[in-house]
Amino acid sequence: MRFTYDNATNNTRTPTTPPTRIRYGLETTEEMGELWFQVVPRKASERNTLAQDFYHHLALITLGYNEHVLIENPKDAEAHTRAGRVQVYFGQVNQALEHFKAAIQADPNYDRAWYEVGFINFRLNRMKEAQEAFENTVRLNPDDYSALGSLGAIAMQRGEFQLAEARFRAALKINPADSIARDNLERLLKGRAR
Repeated sequence: MRFTYDNATNNTRTPTTPPTRIRYGLETTEEMGELWFQVVPRKASERNTLAQDFYHHLALITLGYNEHVLIENPKDAEAHTRAGRVQVYFGQVNQALEHFKAAIQADPNYDRAWYEVGFINFRLNRMKEAQEAFENTVRLNPDDYSALGSLGAIAMQRGEFQLAEARFRAALKINPADSIARDNLERLLKGRAR
C-alpha cells in the first residue's frame, strides 16, 4: 500500500489554511496512514497467542513513537513516562527507571512519573524509595487512589495498621471499585479481629 500526503495550498482537502507542519504521531491531528487487517484465528485457543503478539507489536510502536518525541524534546515528561512503561512491559526495569527519573527531572510536578518510580521500587521491595515516590504522587495528586493504596500496603508491611487502614479507606473513598485496596483492608480487619 502506498500513502501520499498532500499538504499543498491548492489541495481543497487540506484541513488547515495555510497548511501546517504535520509530525509523526499517534493522534488524529498528526500524520496518519494505516492499513488494517482483520485476523480471526481458526481455533479459539489461538486467540491469546494473537493478542499477545498484537500487544507486543503495539508496545514496540508506542516505544518507537515516544523515543521519536524525545529526540525532538528530551524534556517531555509524558513521553519519558510512556516509554518507561513500555520498558517495564518488556522487563527492562533499569531503563524504565531512567526514563521515569528523567521525567521527574524535566517536570518535578508530574505525578504519573512519581507513581511509576514508586511502583517499580515497590516491586523491587525497596520500600523506603517506594514510599517517598508514592508520597510525592499523593502530594501532587491527592485523588490518586492507587498511590494511597500502595502507601497502605507499605504501612501494613511495617505493622503500622492504623495508618494502613486510613490509607486503604482514603483510596476506597476516592474509588469504591478499587478491589486491591478493598481486599487489603478486609485482610487487615480480619487479622485485627483474630
